[in-house]
Amino acid sequence: MNNVIQEMESALMRIKSVLGAKIVTDQKGEIVEVHVLATDQRNPKQVVRDVESTLLVKFGRKVDHKKIGVVQQSEREAEHPLEGRLKFVGISTMPGEQNFFEVILRDPSGVEHPGQAFIRDPLQRLQAIGQAAITAVNHFLNQERLHLQEVYVLKTVELPFVVSSVLYRGKKGNLVLAGAAPVRGSEEEAAVKSVLSAINRLLPKIVEGEV
Repeated sequence: MNNVIQEMESALMRIKSVLGAKIVTDQKGEIVEVHVLATDQRNPKQVVRDVESTLLVKFGRKVDHKKIGVVQQSEREAEHPLEGRLKFVGISTMPGEQNFFEVILRDPSGVEHPGQAFIRDPLQRLQAIGQAAITAVNHFLNQERLHLQEVYVLKTVELPFVVSSVLYRGKKGNLVLAGAAPVRGSEEEAAVKSVLSAINRLLPKIVEGEV
């Protein structure tokens, strides 16, 4: 089954503008989620249709478009991953406690905002780091409007990316935000930067109370 999934993911990565793909199946081998990282050269709806067609025509798998998620990465974001309202400062561990992490973000005025996470399950390491980043962002906002949904690694031809999905509970309704960051150092650092990629474009409007 793993070989078939790898073949599917490889086929999806040959779709125009697609950088990487990850397919999630249940215990029966049924496709429950398809995660795609793509450039912003094409409309995400077009990418979703191409994913549907590729899986159906090449592998006989009919997948509902609602199960296909597309995260777009612009060239500017790839070249300047730290630009935005908040910037990544670092990740530190507590002396003698390797499972306790603190993420530090810096706002435009130079003030640093911390977020902590205790990792109980090594398999949930990136999820915990992402949550610590969200805690730091909420510290900056002085309100808990942002909630981490998911963090995962997506392999591409050139290098892996970490993708984050964040829920924003706003005054005018809920928004799901997605961001991605290439793994050029550690996956933990990329996890924090993927959270910033998801929220930084909307952050000024959140601060001003526009959303």
